[in-house]
Order: sequence, then C-alpha cells, then structure tokens
Amino acid sequence: MASKAERDEVRGWMLELGCSIERIAVEMAQRFGARPRLAWRYALGWTQVQLAHRYNRANPGASVSSERVCECENWPSSRSRPSAQYLMGLARAYGNGCSPTKLADLADLQRMPEQDRQLLMTGPLPPGPRRDRFPFGQPLDAPSPVNSPSVSTTARSQQARSYRRRWSAGASSGSGADSASGTQVAR
Repeated sequence: MASKAERDEVRGWMLELGCSIERIAVEMAQRFGARPRLAWRYALGWTQVQLAHRYNRANPGASVSSERVCECENWPSSRSRPSAQYLMGLARAYGNGCSPTKLADLADLQRMPEQDRQLLMTGPLPPGPRRDRFPFGQPLDAPSPVNSPSVSTTARSQQARSYRRRWSAGASSGSGADSASGTQVAR
C-alpha cells in the first residue's frame, strides 16, 4: 500500500486538474489497489477516525467506531462484512456523488447475502415520504476542507502546488524520483 504522502500527492495533482472526488477514488483504487470503501476515504483525505465521526453525524442514531471502519474497508479479507445499510450510510457520509453501489466491487457482491445485494442494487423502498432521511450525496453541515465551499478553487490549486513542490524537492534530493516525469526511478 502506498504511503500517505504518495496518496496526498496524487490527490493534490488531481484536485489541481479539476478531477471529481469520484474520479480520484477510482484512481486511488487502480493505482494503490485499494478496496472501494478505502479508495473513497483516501480520495477525501480522511482518517478512519474522521470517517467514523462523519458517518455518525450523517446517520443520526448510528454509532460506528474507527475499528469498525477498518474492518469494513478490508472485507472480504476481514471477518466483518459491511451490511447494505452500512454502505448506504457510508455513501451519505462521503457525499460527493457517492452511492452504495460505488462502495462495493465484484468481490464484495459475490460474498454478500442475497438480501443485502438486492437492497444495495435496488435501494431501500421507504414506506412513505420521509423528511428525516439524508439523500445520497447530501453534504454535511461541516464538509471536508477539500470540498468546503469556503475553500476557493485558488486555495485548492495552491494546496496542490504545495504538494507538488514538496514532492519535487524530495525528488531533487535523490529520493528515488525522477523530477521530470514524476515517477519513481530505481537507483
């Protein structure tokens, strides 16, 4: 698995290019081999503790710990399977166009009970209109700093340039990176 610095670098570059959080999550999954739930957390730059806190705020009455987040991120390799309800709540916490189906890949779907798979693929059927539910992707009242309306596009670009400068500085000091191409070089 890649280091946090490497993930931050990729996220910074992609934000500078104007990529969506969903596109960044796809890149994190492909580049670093992250499970879908983990890739979304990496794309947002959140820790497991931050995700647990945001999950609990987005899902009143829920109580998820950072340990549970870790177990669910690693399933089916771990013993703790995320339920369809957990994935729906996770999509609400992530926002940014995330949906429960974007948090499960083929390995997840193959190992899920049929009932959860059906619920995940079709969504819950509410008994009637409910105003207390969060629609998928609704932002919380305290969005992440990266996606905060108070953080301008200019500030995001400055953050991304800062990541790039720090990485380039490491590359010129013989850290094993080729500063011209931005790729690691065996030395």
